[in-house]
Amino acid sequence: MSQQDGPYGPQIPKPISPVCNAGAYEPGEYVRRLPDGRVERHYLAGGLNRPGDAPAGEWNRHWEAARDAKHRELKAADLDGRQLGKALIEYVIGDPRVRACCKLLCLERPVFERLLREGRFPDLPKDELSPAMIQANYWPVTVLDVTKLCWNIARVAGCSDYEPPPPQAIADTDSFFQTARAIAHAHKAFFEVLRGPDLIAKGRSENLMVQTIPTVELIHSGRWLDVEHSDVVEAGSRRQILTGITLRSRGSPATRRKIKTPKLDKVTAALKAHGLAQDRKGKTDIEIAHLIESELGCRTEHQLDALRKADQSTLPKGSTLTRLDGRKSADMSADFRCDFSRT
Repeated sequence: MSQQDGPYGPQIPKPISPVCNAGAYEPGEYVRRLPDGRVERHYLAGGLNRPGDAPAGEWNRHWEAARDAKHRELKAADLDGRQLGKALIEYVIGDPRVRACCKLLCLERPVFERLLREGRFPDLPKDELSPAMIQANYWPVTVLDVTKLCWNIARVAGCSDYEPPPPQAIADTDSFFQTARAIAHAHKAFFEVLRGPDLIAKGRSENLMVQTIPTVELIHSGRWLDVEHSDVVEAGSRRQILTGITLRSRGSPATRRKIKTPKLDKVTAALKAHGLAQDRKGKTDIEIAHLIESELGCRTEHQLDALRKADQSTLPKGSTLTRLDGRKSADMSADFRCDFSRT
């Protein structure tokens, strides 16, 4: 390394970080990912580092950490009160094995650092090949294909000759494949919890109404999750299905109301008085809501909560959605959305 004159005489400049930077580096053994995905180890005596070279010692430590890391078990209670986008970053990208694999990948290709920090996938080269499995901050809500995601990573890394999946003999040292497989596994586990019965999603619909629905209703093919804003959108048009989504556990205090016994008794009596305890008599949920409201003289949201507690078996579906201003209108169906989901 050449010396440079400073104000106090000759100085030796500090070496630039050798990890994937074109700059000065210290002599030693380095690791480089070849265009076909194989790892090459070589000794560099000093000079200018080629982009993609990583110190062998540091690479070995990251590889061992990725090899030994295990996936975290995720439960619905872990997601209670979390914004959907932030929850995905924390429990998918933040999964111990995913983080360990991503750190090894970033050591070789720093272009993936935003994926590790923000859950944002780098842009693919502009070519005629298939689109990215993850498009910037938009993640699919359905299963990720490991092979396609692995190929996306290789395209971003500039490895044009790479063909996934790698041969078994080199798969354990392939940072592209290991990262893709770890992300796909954690992603699948995350959305399996959302498909379960224990979580509901609260957000704003297209008409800016506050809406609460089971999370399973958000999980459809052709939809994407914007992890930056916690929005679920249509893949092609980017039409917003539900925005600013917060997850709630059905058993949490935020979603469970305490219904006093006298109120519950009144609801039960009202149902029996109109013959609705066993037979709906063709009445819609909105008509029943009007009926119970007139009988009890209470707000619709409260009465439907009581109704849900009183007779879940006879009213499996229905809904309630309070207007943003808290008022009612003549056309109740236009201002309220029915949701008799179990709490």
